[in-house]
Amino acid sequence: MADKKVSALSAVTSISSDDLFMVVNDPQGTPASNKVSVKSIFNSVPANTSITGRFSTTANNTLAGTTTTISSNTTVSGNLTSTRTATFSGTLHITGDKKFVLSTKSTAPGSGNAVAQGLTAGTIFYSNTHLYIVTDSNTIKRVALSAF
Repeated sequence: MADKKVSALSAVTSISSDDLFMVVNDPQGTPASNKVSVKSIFNSVPANTSITGRFSTTANNTLAGTTTTISSNTTVSGNLTSTRTATFSGTLHITGDKKFVLSTKSTAPGSGNAVAQGLTAGTIFYSNTHLYIVTDSNTIKRVALSAF
């Protein structure tokens, strides 16, 4: 085994947290071959990690924290749930059987003045009787809801 090239080893199709990688520690100084577990590698990823290239995932994922910001064109196939603030700069495409779900009903605002209500342009919400959208820093517009 010691004389085998890495490229000659058998490939695995899935990994688990106890699998091992070979690493060369201190390659510019005194190189030493060591091992590290998959779990150790991913536990070492800092909480504030930025991905500047393409990020693609097919697993169930959780983005936790108080704010999630995605500054790119984003496609969601399936369910996207945010319990905090999620900000998208660019285009958000949602595919699947549920197109857009506002999960929490709001109370009707006391006036159409967005500033007085503490709302920002682009905010969309609903009450039992209306669908509301804040169109600029001062204006809330609404559409009456009726049975169908």
